[in-house]
Amino acid sequence: MIGSTAGGRWSDYTSARLTRLNDGVRQPEFRLKSTYFALPVIPLSIAAYAWVVEEHVQIEGCIVMLVVSGIACLFVYSSLLAYIVDSAPGRSTSAVAMNSMFRGTVAFVATEIAQPVLDTRGGNGALYTGWAIALAIGALGVVIVGQHGRRWRQGAQSLKIVDVRAPNVPIDPAKDEPSASEPVAAPGR
Repeated sequence: MIGSTAGGRWSDYTSARLTRLNDGVRQPEFRLKSTYFALPVIPLSIAAYAWVVEEHVQIEGCIVMLVVSGIACLFVYSSLLAYIVDSAPGRSTSAVAMNSMFRGTVAFVATEIAQPVLDTRGGNGALYTGWAIALAIGALGVVIVGQHGRRWRQGAQSLKIVDVRAPNVPIDPAKDEPSASEPVAAPGR
């Protein structure tokens, strides 16, 4: 609860502050920028947990690492979820559902490969260090999207791949705006 509540409030605060600095224009990527200081904590605390377990340090060390990584994960996750909703107007339900599907698939694969990796690599240190590296790469991806997401979204809109103003409404190419004369198809049909 600490990470999720604090992360959500920090995300709202950062987004509002960056909106003021951006002449009142809000961008979904402001949510991502609120996570930058917490992103490195996740892989570092996971790697630390790995080696605390590997070296059979007292249980308190494991608990500290789990609490730190859990708070950091929830802190970041609440902002990432808000970004997904903000960056997909009119399609946020589908975007959140895809996020949940992807997370569930990754969790399933991670669970299935954990024991074989432990058997072949010899312990928690190597396994969780690998996960920490994967998380660091993901954190780098969040930073890259935070820096370039606006431009990418505008590029997709200019190519008529996505209309972020009014999803599911056909675009009149001559006017570059949604067409009022064409019927709107129901989502998913």
